[in-house]
Amino acid sequence: MMIVVIIFVAAFVAVLLLWRVVRGDRTPIASLDELLGTTQPVDLEAFRNLVSAEEEQYLRTHLLPADYRQVHRLRARATLQYLKAAAHNARILMRVGEGARHSTDPELAAAGEQLVATAVAVRLRAMVAIARLYPGLLLPGMGASGVEILPSYEQLKSNFSRLGAMANPVQASRVSAVL
Repeated sequence: MMIVVIIFVAAFVAVLLLWRVVRGDRTPIASLDELLGTTQPVDLEAFRNLVSAEEEQYLRTHLLPADYRQVHRLRARATLQYLKAAAHNARILMRVGEGARHSTDPELAAAGEQLVATAVAVRLRAMVAIARLYPGLLLPGMGASGVEILPSYEQLKSNFSRLGAMANPVQASRVSAVL
């Protein structure tokens, strides 16, 4: 009986977490001025290096096991920070897309819709990667690398740049530079 209650509570918490991830903060961001200072930088090249399977294999073969475990944990923590920043930025850009979806310009509204869809996908991938990466902090070789989020995040940046070019090209380029 107790196991049924635990499973029910775990399922309920999982549904609430998924609902929060998908919905995010529903307050739309009406202008790009509100965006400056709210995003977190994600260095895609450094992130790509952290999640590289080749780099991981190189470290595994060239380091002593104790040193490898320490380096692996440091890399996993850095990867978690990048994943959290990507999820945060996706939440912010989801709000930008929400604001653009209500535009009277159909092209801008379509770009906002596309930005929202991509942002939701990035948030979901980031949250799944975060959940799969935590075991890797304890046991090297477990967990996922987070590599599946890179193409989605690049697409998110591209969608934002496209929407920003329509709305306010000067400000959008400044925000895109720090995404």
